[in-house]
Amino acid sequence: MTKNLDDRKYKIIQELIKTEDENLILDLENRLAQDQEVTSPDKIWDMVIKPMRKDVSVDELAKEQDYKPLGRDYFFSLTQELSIEEDIDELLAQL
Repeated sequence: MTKNLDDRKYKIIQELIKTEDENLILDLENRLAQDQEVTSPDKIWDMVIKPMRKDVSVDELAKEQDYKPLGRDYFFSLTQELSIEEDIDELLAQL
């Protein structure tokens, strides 16, 4: 947090300590409770995560994501550039 924001918070706290206005306190309590509801992990999860479809095919996903497969020659040229020297069993053991 920035110093300015901390200063503002402390000023608000000081004013709250001084106040005798119960309606103000109730209003602030309600507002804070509403903010907590919106930022609760369950609410955030529901806002961000979309439910999965019951039926989806690989072809539909490929179309939606504009998937373009790598050509065989291009793929093997990329693997040559990596110049992996370890044995395949050694690499698999590292996983």
